[in-house]
Amino acid sequence: MVNQADILRNLQRLDLEYNNSISDNQMTLFFSKLAVMELCGWIEESLDTILKDYIDAHIVDSQCKKIINQFIKQNHGFDFETNTYKTFSIVLGANNWENVLDTLNCVERSNFENLLHQYSVLRNKTAHTQIGVTINYTAPSQVIVDYNNLLSPILKIESEVRNL
Repeated sequence: MVNQADILRNLQRLDLEYNNSISDNQMTLFFSKLAVMELCGWIEESLDTILKDYIDAHIVDSQCKKIINQFIKQNHGFDFETNTYKTFSIVLGANNWENVLDTLNCVERSNFENLLHQYSVLRNKTAHTQIGVTINYTAPSQVIVDYNNLLSPILKIESEVRNL
């Protein structure tokens, strides 16, 4: 997984800068936008790393590895239904992915799916808009809360995939 200490440190720094700039609406928007993009980058890199580590541990044929890695590379996003479920099912096999998901309790799984969807939508909005008067982004403090809610399920998924 992508270093979780680094992402948390980055988000905390953005939160500090956000709070120090509270009187400058444009600066708070910059810090909020960057916090969202940082979290989204961490999510996507973490999920890709879990899959790539699995491939390295289980696939011997170099051509097969190349094809699967290309499939992962062409997957742009992490929305649960559209990207994550589909990609993990194809790479791990649907039965293995189902078993991995079964290790998450109902609340964790629901929060995981909802947060992936929420941040997928937010990431697209954030990446494709300019800072403006009418645009609002999630504050860095909330991004940190959401990071903490995503961390446990991602760590569980990583652990379960390693044990396949």
